[in-house]
Order: sequence, then structure tokens, then C-alpha cells
Amino acid sequence: SHAEDLPAYIRGRPGSDGKAEIVLIDHGLYERLTPKIRQAFAAFWHSVIIEDDATVQRSGQELGLAHPDMFATMLFFKAYGSIKKMGFNMNGPGGGHKITADMSDQQRKMMQEVREMGHEMVDSLPKELALVFRNLRLI
Repeated sequence: SHAEDLPAYIRGRPGSDGKAEIVLIDHGLYERLTPKIRQAFAAFWHSVIIEDDATVQRSGQELGLAHPDMFATMLFFKAYGSIKKMGFNMNGPGGGHKITADMSDQQRKMMQEVREMGHEMVDSLPKELALVFRNLRLI
């Protein structure tokens, strides 16, 4: 199994209920999402795009996420909500990834806080979304 997300591996077909189904061919890795997880994730994704923070927080809580704003930041590689308000910049000092010698104490503290939030968010990620989260960066 190789988990390549290529257009040639995606097909549509009528489902038994008459609704369209997406079929992944030779995908290698997949996860069946419960309706609750799928609906909450779809609401989360959509609400980040339209900047509906109340729905981001609600759907993030439905997913059991420790830090919905961090999940949004990691999904879109763009600071969102409380992460943005903290002044975190994905392209900031150290590229947003490393604590460097030229950072102020305040920047170092913020980076450590963001790092801890990221770890807590990943630890809270529902197992059903772990594979989805990993593959989002492949598409």
C-alpha cells in the first residue's frame, strides 16, 4: 500500500441509497469516519474558511480537540484565532518552527506556548482523523 492521492485513483459511483459515493482505488490507506466525526470535521473545515469562529470552536469541541485554533492553524498553515492573536506567524522568526538565539524572551515564551498547544492538540486528535490529518498535506 502506498497512499498516493492521485486523480486517477478517485472515482464516483451511485450509492445504494441513490446518492453519489466517492471511491478511492488503490489508495492503500483509508479510514471510515463516523457520521458524527465527518459532520463535525466538515463543519470545522467550512467554518475556518468563512471565519465563523463560534462554529470553529463548537465543531472543534465536538471533535474533542484540545485547541481548535491550533488545529485550524496546522490544517491551513496560517495562524488562526487565538494563535493569530498571540502574534504567532508561520513565517516569523525561525520560520515559525524553531526557537532561535535572536528571539526576545517574549517570542521564546510564545513559541514554547504554541509548541505545547500543538502537542496537546495532536494528543487530543480523534484516531479517525489522524490519517486524514496526515494525508491532507499530500493532496
